[in-house]
Amino acid sequence: MKKETIVFHEAYFGADLDMDRIAGLSGTVIRFALDSRFGGNPQGVNDMAGSGASYFHGSGPDNQTRLTQLEIEQHLFHDRLRFSAGRMQLASFFATSRLYCLFQLGMCANLDPVTWSSNSEAPFWPVSVWAGEVTAIPSRHSYFRLGAEESNPEQYYSGGFPWGSGWSLNTATGVHIMVEAGYETGHKTRLPGRYDIGAYEDTSPVADYRYDVHGGRIAFTHAPARMYSGQSGIYAQFEQTVWQRGGPRQVTVFGGLVVDTSGHSLQKDYFLLGFVCNGPFSGRPYDFLAFKATGHRLNRNATGYLNDEIMASGRTGHMVPHEETLELDYSAHLFAGVRLAPFAAFIFHPDQQVYTITQPDPRVAYSLSGGVELSFSLGEAAALTPFGLARSY
Repeated sequence: MKKETIVFHEAYFGADLDMDRIAGLSGTVIRFALDSRFGGNPQGVNDMAGSGASYFHGSGPDNQTRLTQLEIEQHLFHDRLRFSAGRMQLASFFATSRLYCLFQLGMCANLDPVTWSSNSEAPFWPVSVWAGEVTAIPSRHSYFRLGAEESNPEQYYSGGFPWGSGWSLNTATGVHIMVEAGYETGHKTRLPGRYDIGAYEDTSPVADYRYDVHGGRIAFTHAPARMYSGQSGIYAQFEQTVWQRGGPRQVTVFGGLVVDTSGHSLQKDYFLLGFVCNGPFSGRPYDFLAFKATGHRLNRNATGYLNDEIMASGRTGHMVPHEETLELDYSAHLFAGVRLAPFAAFIFHPDQQVYTITQPDPRVAYSLSGGVELSFSLGEAAALTPFGLARSY
């Protein structure tokens, strides 16, 4: 429907300080990180895919450099108990996978509804708020994790560096709580696997997408929305290596789901299934091929509001209350720390709920995206390795 060129950049840098070596504080780590994002559309979000669920993950929430992580982490009882507290986000700990950032659209590090917080008012990377997390590790292969953070959407656009009023809790809308239990076979297993289940609850009030306080439709009345008390949901993930042949060459399948239990969230149900093939060719052991398919069943009041907007503008048609995405990525290892990664993605029924689309077009039935990413990892190029207290779960 339109042609446009969007260029944006992201630079991430930080440090993990081993306080045992620095100050003799055994098991203590201080983590510090900055994230800089500029470019894209004026608000920093690259929405050419026409989808609020399958945006480019390296974009937004706005154009600035922000202090995204300043936390203290403590390991106790021979690393059977860990806790972290400070300026951070629970998205660094819950519903995560090392495989998700291999893709360009819709998710990075987390299952999609957590990545962009579409089912809560909790922050997403790189936004940071006051938060705390504790992890118990009862055995070599299992863990239980609990965390809480302030829900504070004001930090999306006012929590950069320097923070200004970012230290305050005055703009918090509630508390976001997450819990997760998991089992991991360990990397020394011939075919390693990881499985976890979790749940979340956000106490922030949430607005109805379609109806106002009197039961009228907002697109016509323009009255304040009806309010509800909080959002909640459950999720599950798995990743399992199914083939391995010497060195890094292996095939891993993965999947996940998120189910809204409050009835108010934007994504009612979310499904994920895919695979990653490391070393797809014998002569290219450090390349990888990755594929994922996602399904999003959206809140009918959200798509109903878009239908009302179409009707209010004198047009005809309706939006479909579900969306599906297919994405294929190939990452070529050029040399230490440098990768070239082309990708292509196909979206069925893009929801058109992203920020700059005010007049959704019901005639748009699909979206095709493609591009290439050039990435640099200075740590890998310099052959630097993390010290022993890096997170293993």
